[in-house]
Amino acid sequence: MSRRKYAAGKFSKESYTNNDKWGIEKITSFLKKRGYIIHEKEKEDYGVDILAEKNGKFFYYEAEVKSGYPFTCVDDFKFPTVSFLGRKRKFHKNIEDGFYYCIVCKETEAILYCHSSKIYNEDYRKLKTINTKLRKGLDEFYLVPKEVCNFVKMK
Repeated sequence: MSRRKYAAGKFSKESYTNNDKWGIEKITSFLKKRGYIIHEKEKEDYGVDILAEKNGKFFYYEAEVKSGYPFTCVDDFKFPTVSFLGRKRKFHKNIEDGFYYCIVCKETEAILYCHSSKIYNEDYRKLKTINTKLRKGLDEFYLVPKEVCNFVKMK
């Protein structure tokens, strides 16, 4: 059964163009400040965004950008759960130790992140109807309690 069965779950080139590079730059800066070495991609492969290394161990990071509900920490995040895209679960399945899914706030540049082993829990799986300028229809999400995530204030 294909994950693309949900109409709103398809890739949005417009959203990618508007946000991808900026979000990756913010996550990369955060990781470098924490002593990670970033392995640059030779070309875009639409796989996990960032491969980072620290103390000889490799870590994968996926960047996403959200706008319209500014946050800086768990206390001012306005929802009880963080919504992670179900279509990114393929990365969790394909990377032996999983990956870190990061969401960067467009307004505040704060970052929230969670490891895929905590996100892709069937208890958190929900189907939701999306109706935005770029996406319409049913999509799969994992709604993770915000307390399970890590929040980093960048400014």
